[in-house]
Amino acid sequence: MSPAVAANWPAPRGVRAFTTLRHGAGTSLPPFDRFNLGNRYAADGDDWDTVEANRRELVERMALPSTPHWLRQVHGTDVLRFDAPASAPSLAIAPQGDFLRGAAEGWGGVASPSAQSQGSHVPPKGAPVTEPVADAAITSTPGVVLAILTADCLPVVFTAKDGSEIAAAHAGWPGLSKGMLEATLAAMRTPASEVVAWIGPAAGPQRYEVGADVFDAFVSSDAGAASA
Repeated sequence: MSPAVAANWPAPRGVRAFTTLRHGAGTSLPPFDRFNLGNRYAADGDDWDTVEANRRELVERMALPSTPHWLRQVHGTDVLRFDAPASAPSLAIAPQGDFLRGAAEGWGGVASPSAQSQGSHVPPKGAPVTEPVADAAITSTPGVVLAILTADCLPVVFTAKDGSEIAAAHAGWPGLSKGMLEATLAAMRTPASEVVAWIGPAAGPQRYEVGADVFDAFVSSDAGAASA
């Protein structure tokens, strides 16, 4: 059994995207069983060593060209760029859009794994803190792998039609209402007209009830959302 499902989208040759499954790999125990790749910041989270082992297995099982760049996702609109030879991601202000802080650059191979739960954004004592804080990443360096963790939120992968740039974004309702996807597109160097996107598995209208707070968050930024 494969631990992942490949994206069905018109990506150019060399660009690869997928979402992982709960089973088919991994050693996490209930309630995280089995292939849990996240939840590292929850107070009642999975064992750190187990999560790291699952992430190493991801690289091996999916034959990834490098270790994925993981993010500490906070339902914001920050976008990071991962490009060689820089050893650290860069964060910049986009030229337009008061909702946006970000920069990035794409490649031709994306990992978009799922997690059963993201949990709290405050790491418990003793937890390894290695991921930079952001909700999207971009690269244009061949062999760089980007990763997004989702439970019921939208994992969205972007690629330039010529494969020269890619991005991966985590978009829950808070991020969507703040312009997370617009921020990611604006941070890409590829014109939006030359970008294609894939929306991975997420909660849908038949299974996701929201309250007035969610409705108000969208309508406050776009009155047209009231009829969506």
